[in-house]
Amino acid sequence: MENILNINDNEKRVLREIYNHHNISRTQISKNLEINKATISSILNKLKYKSLVNEVGEGDSTKSGGRKPILLKVNHLYGYFISLDLTYSSVEVMYNYFDGNVIKHESYDLPDEKVSSILSIIKKHIDIQEKLDTYNGLLGVSVSIHGVVDNEQHVTYLPFHETEGISIAKKIKEITNVPVVVENEANLSALYERNFNHNLSYNNLIALSIHKGIGAGLIINNQLYRGANGEAGEIGKTLVSKVSDNVEIFHKIEDIFSQEA
Repeated sequence: MENILNINDNEKRVLREIYNHHNISRTQISKNLEINKATISSILNKLKYKSLVNEVGEGDSTKSGGRKPILLKVNHLYGYFISLDLTYSSVEVMYNYFDGNVIKHESYDLPDEKVSSILSIIKKHIDIQEKLDTYNGLLGVSVSIHGVVDNEQHVTYLPFHETEGISIAKKIKEITNVPVVVENEANLSALYERNFNHNLSYNNLIALSIHKGIGAGLIINNQLYRGANGEAGEIGKTLVSKVSDNVEIFHKIEDIFSQEA
């Protein structure tokens, strides 16, 4: 994945901390991340210089008094992202400011099962020149796939659509001219829980996604586990047996428990 912000790992950690805790002080960031205050101040100076974060005023003093802390937040006007969810019947399009707040959501029904039809909808309805009152306009596109994506972002299995030999990531990048990330939708759910749900503090988790199929995103030792060729978590095709009239019948799990079962 491209580093579109050109920031290092510690700067990413600080930016994520501000993202997850709106209006947070540098002292609290230092405490939460266990990084000394001098380093935090240096990182914040870089992030402010790049217009990634803003100071939003003073917080409350501690009980012992002293200087009021300066609070920080992510600068939502830095740019925006587009998230595409390719469902079996529609293309869901969500626009988000840099701080994650939703700008708008649009839904387009698919005329058929061809990936080329999906690309036509994207080309027709997404205006990549539109800045939406942000400094840098469109920064990147994420594509949620209800299928298997390998470690090279190639879609190797797409149950609801005909790929027609088309590279989805490559074609969308040609349309938008910004970095594009293609990932399995259950994996994206797991990454969201790991990165942005600050109420969780687990190093291992499973994000279960139940819709027309069933998938699971796996976080093991705080890392996304993708398995061989990105096939980890494809549990919907798992066979389970049921005995009826002394006859053992096998069913896919998704035929029993999915949205349309």
